[in-house]
Amino acid sequence: MPSPAQQIRVKSTHVSPPGGWSVVVVQEDERHLDSDSSLDALRVRLEEWLVSQGKDPAPALAMIHETTAKRLVSAGNKDLIEFVGGDTVRSVGQYASGATSLMLKWWMESPIKGLLKGKFERGESVFVEPAEANRRAAICLLCPENVIPTGKNWLQNWTDGKMLDAVMGRTVKRQADLGVCRACTCELRAAVHWPADILAATTSREIREKLPEKSACWKAAILN
Repeated sequence: MPSPAQQIRVKSTHVSPPGGWSVVVVQEDERHLDSDSSLDALRVRLEEWLVSQGKDPAPALAMIHETTAKRLVSAGNKDLIEFVGGDTVRSVGQYASGATSLMLKWWMESPIKGLLKGKFERGESVFVEPAEANRRAAICLLCPENVIPTGKNWLQNWTDGKMLDAVMGRTVKRQADLGVCRACTCELRAAVHWPADILAATTSREIREKLPEKSACWKAAILN
């Protein structure tokens, strides 16, 4: 029996096993089977699908091995499988594509999704530099409009990391002391990271008029 830290896999990847390579994915509570005689072709398809769903593409190869190996065992071909260490190794590209897909999924229904997607495709930075984000955060920390909500949903979103997905995990100093701006209703832990074009696309004229004076508000200084 394998230990919990081990993964089941096909011993040889140089030849297609009996019945080829296969993987099962679940989408909207339905199981879907995909197969191919080429491991690389199936892996690429699966990685692209995972990214399109806002999921980490790194486990794709392990998922294919698991489905294929279990099928081989059920067919009596135990000699073709083995158990190996369970750590998933990610390439730099997989880290980047996984983080990007998570972020775009978070903003799927937002008017800024197009802006974000365009920036990613052009290789442009989606966020301001950390020094600028911290400068903005320091201003918000001194502002009476910065309030920490007590609602369960807001707190839970931060606890389970959902809001961090929106800014790809970026943080600032004294992160826990930033809340929501009463003037513009922005989630400040995310807002301090956005460049001017994204702030402009998400801030109406009515909201801009409610912002504090430029000398006391970094957002007003950018937009007004």
